[in-house]
Amino acid sequence: MRGDDLSERLDAIVDFPWEALEYERWVESVVQQSAGPSDDYLFGQSVSRFIPDDADVLVVARGLVVERASGGAVVRCPSGPAVAVPHVDPSHVERVLAAMDGSCALAAIPATARVEYPELMAVLRVLFGVVVFAPQAIEQLERKLSGTEITRFAGAPYEIERPYWNNMAAVRQMLGGLDQLAVELTTNDSASRLLRRLHVVALLGDDLRTFYKPASPISARGVRPGAFLVGSTRTVDTEDGTLVLDGPRANVSFVGGETYHRALYAVLDDPEAIEPRASIDSDGLDWGRIVRARARGDERSADWFCPPRPMLDGHFDRLFEPLRSALQFARTRRSREVVRELARFHHRFVHLHPFRCANQCIAMALVNHVLAHSHGVGMPHHILDHLGLRLTLEAYERVFATAVSVFVLPELSALDRYRELARRKARYYGFVGRLAQVGSVKAALNEVQSDPETARLALFSG
Repeated sequence: MRGDDLSERLDAIVDFPWEALEYERWVESVVQQSAGPSDDYLFGQSVSRFIPDDADVLVVARGLVVERASGGAVVRCPSGPAVAVPHVDPSHVERVLAAMDGSCALAAIPATARVEYPELMAVLRVLFGVVVFAPQAIEQLERKLSGTEITRFAGAPYEIERPYWNNMAAVRQMLGGLDQLAVELTTNDSASRLLRRLHVVALLGDDLRTFYKPASPISARGVRPGAFLVGSTRTVDTEDGTLVLDGPRANVSFVGGETYHRALYAVLDDPEAIEPRASIDSDGLDWGRIVRARARGDERSADWFCPPRPMLDGHFDRLFEPLRSALQFARTRRSREVVRELARFHHRFVHLHPFRCANQCIAMALVNHVLAHSHGVGMPHHILDHLGLRLTLEAYERVFATAVSVFVLPELSALDRYRELARRKARYYGFVGRLAQVGSVKAALNEVQSDPETARLALFSG
């Protein structure tokens, strides 16, 4: 699609009157149809989410052995696990794997291997991303944007949903150079419009046909590309606790366990971050509140962040001010100041929560775009948005700086960065798992002191 055509269509979507329900239902239907496999909200599971296209050339790991098993076949790899392939004859599995010779496109495999298309899909469903790969497709996407910069916890590239990767690469392409971005941020109106256009591309792609459905539960009720979320949260206190009647809310549960959060907030000298807050105020502005509540249909009460509404000019002043400053500091490679200003921008963005969904990916696209200029590469998203919603700005600046120091790895090649970040992810998971087992905050802090290097991966600052 030509740039001028795309610009016109983006503007048409950004300006669309969302009260026209027929269009909203259409968008909801297509994103539901294009939804990937059911998944955990934070994508912590190491499972293959990347779906190969018909044009992809596939290759297989070396030394595979196919054996007959009850109800189908099993594929054994010398350096990995045995993988069951149910309901497919072993000879058919062998022919499929033989056809994946690094020169045959996926669409041609059924004829080459003399198998039916459903059998091919049954094989790929369990083997792709494990012993069957599409390296050319991954390399093409990686050259546009590293997958380590669009995930919460970097693992294998095949853990990333392909439409999401494609769309986020298009988002980064739209941002252009620092000078171009600075022009877009000149006024709050132009900067807000940029956010809305980025949101459209994140959800629909730069061809407006590559649909990505975010994992947040609200996306099941429609995504509204490019539309700000203007409604306010309505709650009511009852004898059974607070009820959320309607309006936006963001989950601020204790990812990693309450003990981890209590210990982290203690180290950051912000222990009150563990509790609900009736109001979050800064510079005379309301930045939302955290309530312990439940909505109709929820099994139990939980902590929810309710963003500030209405969104005022003052909110956007405070949102874009540090981003503009970060650009100026990035030009002169003043890395410490860049990190400070990006922390302030991200903290305010997650509190403003301008969209129904995909807020974190838009915020981190901007953060990592600037980091790529100032530090050479961006970083995984981690749980920075969850922490940002609870912590004061001063405490969050420390957390954000720690994240940059341990997850921005410009000195490594792309492949080595994946490997090292995957190792750090495993160490992080193991560490917070230990904190969940020790039972008390005092014991957790002892763990932090005894293993400060690993504790930094869990964002405990020194």
